[in-house]
Parts: sequence; C-alpha cells; structure tokens
Amino acid sequence: MQLAHHLGNILGVSILAHSRGLRGLALAAAGVLAAASPLMLHELAGGRTLSGMVWPGLVGLALLPRGRGLLAGLLIGVQGLCYVYTGLVVGLVALVLRPCWGLAAAALPMLPYLAWLAPVFAGTHSRPPPADYSVLPLGGLLGLPAVPARQRLLPLLLPAGLVAAALPATPHRRRWLAAVLLALFVALGPTPGAKGDHAVLASPLAWLIRYLPGLGRLHHPVRAGLVAVPLLAVLAGLGLHHSLSGRARSVAAAVLIGLALALGGPVDEAAAHSTPRPLPGLAAARWLRDHADDVDAISDLTGSGAAALGLQPVHGRPMLEGLRRPQPKPGAGDPGTLRRALDAALAGGPLPPPAALRAAGISHLLAVDRPASPLRVPTAALRAAYGPPVAPGIWALP
Repeated sequence: MQLAHHLGNILGVSILAHSRGLRGLALAAAGVLAAASPLMLHELAGGRTLSGMVWPGLVGLALLPRGRGLLAGLLIGVQGLCYVYTGLVVGLVALVLRPCWGLAAAALPMLPYLAWLAPVFAGTHSRPPPADYSVLPLGGLLGLPAVPARQRLLPLLLPAGLVAAALPATPHRRRWLAAVLLALFVALGPTPGAKGDHAVLASPLAWLIRYLPGLGRLHHPVRAGLVAVPLLAVLAGLGLHHSLSGRARSVAAAVLIGLALALGGPVDEAAAHSTPRPLPGLAAARWLRDHADDVDAISDLTGSGAAALGLQPVHGRPMLEGLRRPQPKPGAGDPGTLRRALDAALAGGPLPPPAALRAAGISHLLAVDRPASPLRVPTAALRAAYGPPVAPGIWALP
C-alpha cells in the first residue's frame, strides 16, 4: 500500500506536468525530480499513508487548465478527507493557479467529515506540540546532507525551479512561483530554522496557528512539502520545455534525470527502519494463529494501543483493543464496559471474572512483558484468577 501511494503521487506529478503541456523527456524529468526527493517518502515510509498521499489533489490541479473546475474541486475535497491540511494547501494553490467557482465543490466531500468533527472542533485547537513542530529546515530546501532524509529535497530541485520561474518563456511563471512559495511557507513551519529545533526567525504562520480555529492541530507543517515538491518539479519541467527546443531540450532533460538519479536514492535513506526490529510477543501471537480454531476474540493486558494492535496482523484474531470489536452474546453487556474494567485492572484493580470475559466473546488473554510498555498485572494474580497459562504469556479462559 505504501508503494502504491508513492507511485500514485509520482503519477499525479506526471498528470499535472502533462496538463501543462510537458511531453517526452521534459515530462519524465519532472516526475524523476519529484520521485528522487526523499521528502516524498517521509510519511509513507513511516506508515502514515493517508497523510502521505497527495495524488488526488495533484490530479485536481491538473484538471484546472482544462476547464474542469467542478471535478477539480471534488478531487481537492477528497484530498482534504485524506488529510485536512494538505487539502487546504492544495485548495489555496488552486486559487492561486486558476481561480474558478467550481473549486467550491471541494466542500461537498468534506461536509460529512466536518459535521462529524463539529462536536469536538473546540478540542482540535490544542496547545503547541510537546516535541515542537516537525518542519522543513532551511538546509532541507537545498538538500544538505546534514538534514535527515525525511526533511530534505533533492539538492538541485529548488535551484531548477527558481531558474524556471525566472525565464520569461515559462507560461504563468509568476502564478507558479506564488504557488510554490505558498506551499513552502507552510512547510517551513511557524519558526523556520537551519535545523528542526533551531529557529532563525518567526513566521506569520505562527500567528495563524495560534489564532485561527482548527490550525492549532497543524503540528507537522513539513507535510506541505508533499505539495511543494511536485509544484517545483513541474515548474522546472516547464522551464526546460519552453526555453529549449529539439535536441537541446532532450539532452538537458537527460542530464537532469541523470543528476536526479545520482543525487537521489530516497528509498534507502527515507526508510523508517534500516533493519528489522524484534517484536515482543511474536511467539505468543504465532501460537494464537496456529490454534485459531480454539481462539475467539482476545484481549492484550498490556493495554489498548499500538503495542497490543501491533500483534494483530500476526495472530489475525479480533481484539477488544479496537481493531475489530468482539460480538457479545445476547445480554452479555457492552464491550466498552469490559474494556474499562480491564483498564481498571491494569491500574491495580481486580481482574474481571472469567465468565464476564467469556460472555463478551473473549476466549484468551495475552500478557506480554514489553520493554516499552511492561506488564502491569502480576503473573501470580493472573494464575489466581484464570489458572495456569496454556502457553508462555497466554491464558485460556475456563
């Protein structure tokens, strides 16, 4: 899925470039300039696919010069459903590149989501993030190697885009430059700096984040780079396409592609983890998988959250933790009540009786001692309540 979304993003860049008249090697150069920027893999390599996919918005921008403003607006609305802030950035970029009334259709896909969000909207405007904002450092704009790959553009991308914006032959160059600067304005964050934790100056974005409702949750401005990179790549391709012709254009595009491939290598650098990491509880999860015929739903006594859910793809059983709610038998009560009872046990309270767990469809308890989230229920208490384990870390409810 991560690979599919990355290829979808690069395809979106190519569709946007094609809509602006790019063909052949000039179009390929725009796609390679974007694909070779490690920042384009930042979200996807970390497993956050929705906030890393921007191809709906890019395809929406590609429809604007064809007069398909209504469809473009709908796609930009879909982009907002993927991640509301990239949808907002793409919508503003569309207004800069080619404003039209059809863009108002972006509100249609967003209305159900905004209606669902309305009761908790006040809570979205929270305090600043405890670990500071994740931003695009100034060094990342130039592709300096000291900047982490996830916050770095291809070294020649910004110079190529700026040169293209300075060429009189490039059509709508001022609008394109304004769109690029808008996306970079957000990506640099409220306090642009040489590195992510060293501010050089304050940005007007800091005031907007503080006072505009909803922007208080914009803790990762670097994600706007996923819009800025495609715009810069297409702008560079436009400069190449309109300033050169014939063989000179082909040679220049081939050189640009070669340099991008030589300076890129984002797959190795932007990977979330370079080597496999041990997964605590893997042996217990495999036991549950191998005995699936005897296992209904399970509950992990580490607590609800990523540590418990991380084993679900291995054992494949429904969990009380949230991936799939176990179906209770008639009159068995609310599984949410049972989750609260287990949470109370994790805090030192009594363990729920086996009958209550069984009635809710839970047949086994998983108790894994993880380094990041150690087991909070003593093994002796588990033995007293549910008998001896059927396998290390696994209790079958009588």
